[in-house]
Parts: sequence; structure tokens; C-alpha cells
Amino acid sequence: MTVLQINIYAKEGSTGKIVDDIHRRLLRDGHKSIVAFGRGGDWQKEDPEHYYRLTPGNRSEIYRKISRITGLRYNAAYCETRRFLKYIDSINPDVVHLHCLNCAYINPYMLLKHLGKRNYKVLVTHHADVTITANCDYAFECQKWKTGCGSCATNKSEKRSFLIDATHLSWVQMRNAFAKVRHLFASGVSDWMADRVTASPFFQDREVRTILNGLDTSAFTYSDSEDLKKRLKIEDGEKIALHVTPNFSAPIKGGRYVIELAKRMPEVRFIIVGIKRHEMRNLPTNVIPIEHTQSKTELAQFYSLANVTLLTSYRESFSMVTAESLCCGTPVVGFKAGAPETIAIPKYSRFVDYGDIYKLNSSVVEMLNQHLDKISISHEASMKYDAENMYKSYLNYYFCIYE
Repeated sequence: MTVLQINIYAKEGSTGKIVDDIHRRLLRDGHKSIVAFGRGGDWQKEDPEHYYRLTPGNRSEIYRKISRITGLRYNAAYCETRRFLKYIDSINPDVVHLHCLNCAYINPYMLLKHLGKRNYKVLVTHHADVTITANCDYAFECQKWKTGCGSCATNKSEKRSFLIDATHLSWVQMRNAFAKVRHLFASGVSDWMADRVTASPFFQDREVRTILNGLDTSAFTYSDSEDLKKRLKIEDGEKIALHVTPNFSAPIKGGRYVIELAKRMPEVRFIIVGIKRHEMRNLPTNVIPIEHTQSKTELAQFYSLANVTLLTSYRESFSMVTAESLCCGTPVVGFKAGAPETIAIPKYSRFVDYGDIYKLNSSVVEMLNQHLDKISISHEASMKYDAENMYKSYLNYYFCIYE
């Protein structure tokens, strides 16, 4: 079987690592696998047989700036996409697996219409709302993506342009493009995401499956963290709350709630991993800021060291932090953010209404006072979130689509 995956990244970022996990296992099992991507390292130079670079990063940045004028997020990369369509026909894939199509590295309207015209079998994995809105990464409480968007009030940045609201046109273009694909299948990375896809007019009467994201459970597992504990000067018996974030100050990530909790719980040490240097000013004295980690192994040690991991996001379509933490034997407490409460293991997690700092506080205290077996948690979580399980689910779907 020949599988072509298309994503922003090939090996980097959360979705890039997922694509790479699938790609490597397809090759391992004797299938032909190609990854087309738009950003990150130039993997095509290293391995032109298995990688195709669509649009140079500097050019896609120009396209993104143009979209800020026109308000049209996907009307770009015409020449690059046209060349790519010829490449697709040359390899004639059995399944075309689409991941993230945003970031101006490809023109999805041209792509989908071509895939439909040539009767390719297409699987779309939804990592966020952007594939069902054609505009917003997260639609939050807005329901206009079900009826056609337009007059966008969710977030000014989602209009792409401060002068033109083209959200309805983008929605119509995406609906029409998906309608051209006869053999169209979908998956969501959580039940929450899959339910939204099922409700989308773009995917009416199409098969939609839930396939949880997988991770490297050989790296994310309960491990000894005594050296890390000594390095951070944490004393025996101290309770540790961990917060891992790619963007601490972004409102959607809710970093302010972590600081509020730290102020309310001076007896607990709070570790924030991923905080930038300029965000470290005026932190409470019981907060330990960590700008970045050296590896997955070191990040796993942070998870293993903690008594609880905090998830304060407003919206998540999956939550790798939840899966990673549980695989390292550490329970999770956070706000209901859509997907996390559906993918977590209930007996090792607590989720409260967003913004309810009082219930969040009490849930953290409750979890800190429990005596849980981290090795048992790690084992149970590894069975659920192993990347091999994710791959087998996708492979099974590929064969169903191919037949």
C-alpha cells in the first residue's frame, strides 16, 4: 500500500511527530510512505524518496502576510500546489492522509478538487477546528461553522484581515472543495473533536472515527527523578505541581490561573516548564521557572517528579500534556477544555468548569492528598496512549478505505 501524508511539519511539532510515527511504522511494515510538508527541516534533501517539500518557509510567510490583506486564509501557493498535484499523480497513492492544511504552504481548494477529480481516497485527520471552520483554529462557543460563518465576532485575528471579513467566502470555498472528493473519510483525535466533525456540513454522511494521538511511551514513562530533585533543591516531602506549556502567556493556555494557584498554595512548589525568560518576572517565590527541557527523557523526569500536573487551557482538541503526564504516572487536574476530559483516565484526573479557581484549588488539594501508585498509573496510561496503538488504528482505517 502507498500512503501519502500531508502536514505542515514532517518530524517537528505535535502533529509532525504524529505524522513521523505513522510514517516510520508504515516503512517498517513494508508499505510505501511519503510525507509532504511545508515547514521545518529540509528532509527532502536528506531523503527525496520519502519526503516532498511543498513551499519554502520564507515564501509561505509572504503568503500569510497577503492573507492579512485579502482575509482569505487558503488562497495561496498556486504554483507550488500545481507542481505537487503532478507529483501526486506520479506516485499514485492508495490513500492520501491530510493533517493540518493551514499556514499557507498549500492551496487546499486546488488539492481537494484534484483529489476528487482523480478519485483518490482521502482521509482527513482533524487536529483542531480549522478544518471544519476554514477560518478559526478554535471556534470556542461560536456555532456559525455549522451554517456558513460570516460576520465573525469570535476573534478579530480569525478574520485574517482587519479590513475584510472573508470568513463566509472561505467557508463556502472549503465546503465546495470537500464536496468534490467522492471517497472522503475523517477522523478526530478525540471523541470531542470527532463529534464536531460529524456535526460539520463538510462531512455530512461521511464516516468519522476517533483515533487518539499516540506518543513515545518508551520515553514518557515513570522514571527516577532524584537527580532532578536535587538540582532544583526540592526537599523530601514537598508537594510538586507541574505546568507544561508551549506559550505560558497566551490567554488560551490560562497561565494566569497557575500563578493564582501558586499564590493560594504557598506550601506547594510549582514548576512551570516552557515559560519564556520575559515571562519570569514577578513570579511567586514558590514557582520554579524552566525555560526549556533538553529532551523527552528530561521532560518525563519533570512529570515523574510532580505529584500533579495542571492543565489550564481554555480549549484543547486532544492534550498531549494529559497523555504524557499520565504515562509518567502523574495525575492531571485542570479545566474542562473540550477534549482533555474525554481522553484522560477518569480515576487519575479531575476537571472543573473553566475559570472556577476555587474548585480547581480544591481538586488539586484532593489529588495531592491521595496516595497513588505511579507505576500502575504509568502502565495503564501506556496501554492507552502508545503510538503503536495509534498506528494500528490508522492502518486498519487505511485498509478499510483502500478496499
